[in-house]
Amino acid sequence: MFTPNKKQKIFWLTTLIGMAVFFTTLAGAQAQVSTKIEEKLSQTQKEVDKLFEIKDSTQISPEEKERLEKESRVKIIFNVVDLSQIQLEELKEAWKNIPNFPEAEDWQKIRELFLREMEKSQEYWGETKDSFEEEKESLDIDGLKILAKKIEKEKTAQIDPVIERASDIIMTFDLTEMLKVVDQRLEKVKSDINKIYSKKLTQNPLLKNLLIQTSDYISQAHQYNDRSKQLILHLYGDQDTSSAEELLKELRRQFGKGGGDFSSEEENIKEEGHRYIRELTVLSFEKIKSAYELFVRMSLVAKQLVK
Repeated sequence: MFTPNKKQKIFWLTTLIGMAVFFTTLAGAQAQVSTKIEEKLSQTQKEVDKLFEIKDSTQISPEEKERLEKESRVKIIFNVVDLSQIQLEELKEAWKNIPNFPEAEDWQKIRELFLREMEKSQEYWGETKDSFEEEKESLDIDGLKILAKKIEKEKTAQIDPVIERASDIIMTFDLTEMLKVVDQRLEKVKSDINKIYSKKLTQNPLLKNLLIQTSDYISQAHQYNDRSKQLILHLYGDQDTSSAEELLKELRRQFGKGGGDFSSEEENIKEEGHRYIRELTVLSFEKIKSAYELFVRMSLVAKQLVK
């Protein structure tokens, strides 16, 4: 009697559905998932659990088992298509509403490039759903397995990279907005600390030193964020890849990964570029986090020094 363990279920689900969760994380924190996607993921997981129960059951006839298994597989494939359509629609909406996206021509080309790619992906899923609606009755279990693998292959090769890369860019500009809030907080704290010293409420240099350290963290966060945007522009705004290659060589050296030659494949350059975009974004976020920790510490120190 076959009873799948948790790892087997996860592996099977990934293989069958090709779930590509593009919701990336900052410093290990799970990004907010929309209600529609949560509901569809829950439905799909329940259907996968049901499928395993059917396959494991000894209480139903082979004919009934085959019928129920086919029915369950059909539902799972429809759920995958629906989930992908929701995912793309929400990503497209987020892409259109990136805060303070530059108006410069090169940046607008990038905006349009990704919109076209998302629309192509939406067309693919729409056509896939329509085609499957027509074929589902004629497909047996083996046919459904083949279709699931075909969808997974197409999704992994053509669609997931668009989703992941657009998400990287959205995250970069979201971080820029976060930095604006951090800058405002820094100016307020700086003003308060200057008042403390100008009124000679304390001569202890600790607050000044903490302020310098905080400013340094925020400056580094800006540098990492600016580098991310510079890399995005070189990857997608230029006519050739030479400028992106030079910047990637600099980043390799900066992160201790050497500055060797690149593959001639443009896709490989973009793949490496996005790894650095994610790394730079995480580093920027970590510096912001460190700055906020010092904001809290400065508040506590100030209370102790001026009481």
